[in-house]
Amino acid sequence: MSLSLALDSALSGLMAAQRQTAVLSRNVANANTPGYTSKTVALQSQITGGEGSGVHISGISRTVDASLQRDSRRESGLTAELQTKAAQLKAFTDYLGQPNDEQNVSSQITKLMNAFQRLSDSPNDPTVQQSVVGAAQNVVQSLNSASDQIQTQRQNADSGIADSVATVNQTLDDLANLNKQISQRSDGNQDTTDLQDQRDQKLDTLAKQLGITYFTRDHGDVVVLTSGGTMLVDGDTVHHLAFSPTTQVTASQQYTPGGPGLGGVTVNGLDISPGSGYPGSINSGQLAAQFQLRDQIFPQAQAQLDEIASTLADSFQSQDASVGPGMSGLFTDNGAAHDRTDPAQVTGLAGRIAVNTLVVPEDGGDLWRLRTGLYAAGPGAPGDATQIAAFQAVFTQSVSFNSAAGLASSGKIGDYASSFVGFQGTQRAALDDRSQYQAAISGAIDTQRANVEGVNVDDEMQKMLLLEQSYAASAKVIQAVSDMMDSLLAIGK
Repeated sequence: MSLSLALDSALSGLMAAQRQTAVLSRNVANANTPGYTSKTVALQSQITGGEGSGVHISGISRTVDASLQRDSRRESGLTAELQTKAAQLKAFTDYLGQPNDEQNVSSQITKLMNAFQRLSDSPNDPTVQQSVVGAAQNVVQSLNSASDQIQTQRQNADSGIADSVATVNQTLDDLANLNKQISQRSDGNQDTTDLQDQRDQKLDTLAKQLGITYFTRDHGDVVVLTSGGTMLVDGDTVHHLAFSPTTQVTASQQYTPGGPGLGGVTVNGLDISPGSGYPGSINSGQLAAQFQLRDQIFPQAQAQLDEIASTLADSFQSQDASVGPGMSGLFTDNGAAHDRTDPAQVTGLAGRIAVNTLVVPEDGGDLWRLRTGLYAAGPGAPGDATQIAAFQAVFTQSVSFNSAAGLASSGKIGDYASSFVGFQGTQRAALDDRSQYQAAISGAIDTQRANVEGVNVDDEMQKMLLLEQSYAASAKVIQAVSDMMDSLLAIGK
């Protein structure tokens, strides 16, 4: 080997050691930086004129595990979905309380039943009659309030969809911008590893909002699609999500693909909402959770609540001997009679049900109508409890319920109301358990991913010691070549 070739080899070793030292220092400095992956300098033997002439840096690579990344993003999306549903259902069940809690509809129906029992013992007592009216008003208040709470939660879910869409669109823009930078730097053989770290963080963010799939092209840019195959990012081209939020959600409003009502999420005019029927629709993440809350979970709760309200209104109408066609009973639909056979009248009734003003003294009504029937011509015999007994039968008779609401298809009204409260609590507890279990799975994968991709400071410092030795060896070679050159020059003199 010539002295010049030896010098070139030693110098290339010094340059490689300097670059490796810089990268190791960068690793150590970013050991606690979220999303940072450990970087490694790739070395390659340098050949000049068919002979080895040292080493050159072929690039800088990241320590990543593509399989772990995909698993992490998939599981984090499922975790975000379950946690979102559990959190919003918790707010609703905290409001409802337990079946025996004072404020819920089950307890209020029991109190109304007990008030009628007392009335049967003292049918002409104004104080007892007033207690029945008060109990009926409390039932109405609990139904109205629970219905309002459901609409509030649906409104929150609708707003949550809008927030998620805004987050997704901003993330897609960031991904496209990073794609552009990475592609440009890759063409110039520049280091893109930190930009790739940033892009991975954006993919992590996106995966929590909706299920995604992706792949990387030759120039380093990533193509992102929904898990169903809808294109979101292609190089630096973005296909944004579109969504029109609803100002105020009501019980009668539903999501209908391509029709009026609550809005869906579209991409280039294609509806990819859960429930749209499109094969590539959104199927996981916070977006999927918000749609399920708005269009499935809380509408089901509304349907169950409406069954309670409808049964009360219909039963008191049918058990009142003074009620004729088109007349309302003790409970009304905003003052009107109720037809339980008409689904349109049942939907949202819990938010509209009211106590008939004919028995409310403050509204000009008469308390004695609770004893005689609401439309009786006069007070009748003071001790006659025949009509009261008919009203009491509302609480003891078995009636039919719409099984589509998700509870029993028949039973007593009080039992159904208790089942409603219990069903919501059980559903919430199940979601809590599932979300905690899923969070544990996601956390374990994230930990494994961090162990693989993150920086181990001890390992980096050991590598630094080896580089120090390599640097010293190259320096000695240079010094030896220098001494040899000096000797040659001295001989020449």
